Amino acid sequence: MTWRDVVLLGVGGFGQTWRAAISASGMRVAALIDTDREALEVARQVFRTPRDRCFPSLAAWEGSADVLIDSTPPMQRADRIAAIADRARRFVLAKPAAWTAQEARAIDRAVSEKSGMAFVAMQKRFLPAFIALQRQVREGRIGRPGYLRLDVEVDGTFWAPGWAWRREMAFPSLWEGMVHQLDLALEWLPDFRAVEVSAQAWNPRWSPFPGQADVSALLRGEEGEVIQILSRWSRLRGPFRTYFSGVCLEGTSGVLEVIDGKLFRDQHYQQVDDDGGAMMDLEKLNERLVDHLIRDEDAVTLGLGRHGRVLALLMAVEQSIKDGRTVRVADDGA
Repeated sequence: MTWRDVVLLGVGGFGQTWRAAISASGMRVAALIDTDREALEVARQVFRTPRDRCFPSLAAWEGSADVLIDSTPPMQRADRIAAIADRARRFVLAKPAAWTAQEARAIDRAVSEKSGMAFVAMQKRFLPAFIALQRQVREGRIGRPGYLRLDVEVDGTFWAPGWAWRREMAFPSLWEGMVHQLDLALEWLPDFRAVEVSAQAWNPRWSPFPGQADVSALLRGEEGEVIQILSRWSRLRGPFRTYFSGVCLEGTSGVLEVIDGKLFRDQHYQQVDDDGGAMMDLEKLNERLVDHLIRDEDAVTLGLGRHGRVLALLMAVEQSIKDGRTVRVADDGA
C-alpha cells in the first residue's frame, strides 16, 4: 500500500512532532483537524495547506486518506476510530492507544473489519542505541537475557500540552511513561511471558501531581526472568534519567547498558549506526517510525496486538498498586 496522503488529527502539542515525518515521507496533507483554531492556522501555514482542508472537528471532515495520524489523547478513541474506520487504510495512534486491552482490541477489530491496519506511535524504540541493543541480544552477545532494569526519573511537567489532563490521572507516570518502558522490554525480550507483577506507587510532598507521580514495578517471567521498572515523574531537579538512560540488560555472558543514548557492553562503548542520534528528539524519532511503517507494512510489533499486551500488563501493575499485593497474570505473548 502506498502512503500518498495523510490526515493529521490534533495538530498542536504532540501533533507538532509529526511535521518532519510527514514532510520527509512525501505524503500530501489531505486534512488538518483540531478544535484549537490558532494551532490549526499555524499548522496550515507550516504545511501550506489550503483552508478548505482544515477542519475544527472530526465530524466536519468528510473525506478519506491513505493514512490518519491521531495525536489526540486516548479518551473515547475506540468510538472515534470506529466511526471513521472505513475512511483510512492505516491509522497511527498516539500512545496509549486506549486505557484497556479490551478497548485496544475493539479499535483493532473496527479497523481490520474495513481491511485497514492500526499502529501505535511507540517511537522511542527507534533510538539508534536501542536498535543496536536489540541486535546484540538477537546475536547472542550477552548470552541468555535474565534481568532487565529500566529507570526513568524526570520532571513530569515537561510536556506542557499534556499537563492539563495528566495532572488529573491517578498514576500519570504509569500510563504515560511506563507504557514506553514496557514496550521496550517486550521488544528486546520477545520470549518473555509474565506470570506475576508486583508494584508500588508514591507521591513525594514536593510533587506537582495530585495523584501518585512515581511507580515501581517488578515483573517475573515464566522462565525466571525479571523486568524491574522505575517511572518517577516527581523529580524537579536534575540530574535526570530520561528514557535514553537507565537501561541495564544482564545475560548469562554479558551486560548491555544504555547511558545518555549511548550503548555499552560490559562497560565498553559500542559504536552504533547513527552515533550522532544519541539523544534524538520526538520529531526525528517519529520520522524514523513513519519510515519504518512505510517500508514494513505489517510492522506487527507496532500493532494493537502487541500494544494490547502492554496495556494488559499496565492494568496488572495498577491492580497490584491498588490491592497492595502481587498479582498473577496470564501473558500469552500474543
